[in-house]
Amino acid sequence: MVTLRISGIDCYYGSVKALENVTFSVSDGEFVGILGPNGSGKTTLLKAISRTLKPKVGAVFLNEESIYDMESKEVAKNVAVVPQETMVTFDFTALDVVLMGRNPYISRFGMETKEDLAIAKKAMELTNTWKLAERP
Repeated sequence: MVTLRISGIDCYYGSVKALENVTFSVSDGEFVGILGPNGSGKTTLLKAISRTLKPKVGAVFLNEESIYDMESKEVAKNVAVVPQETMVTFDFTALDVVLMGRNPYISRFGMETKEDLAIAKKAMELTNTWKLAERP
């Protein structure tokens, strides 16, 4: 079972504190919404969880191990972020984007296997998006 635990994190941009003493945990199967007005720290929290911004105080744990002590590939197997506004210069299909989630399981110069395709298809069927698989 995967557990994400945020433990008393403070995050800064320069000398400006963006998050203060944020603490919570999320376990397998739980759905969490991050709500708040503009400037309240939602994006900063996601940056801390995705290792884009390291908290000055506190820590982010994945299965009780600090994500900053883990190999990037191990973190990528459990944490993924797709920014809401992304400039994409290629016409990736929806299936291509879902398959990108399999990258941590594929060797550096390897290609997706039939198993990877089956896993992506199952994920898209579970989210009722398989019908959009070929849409850019």
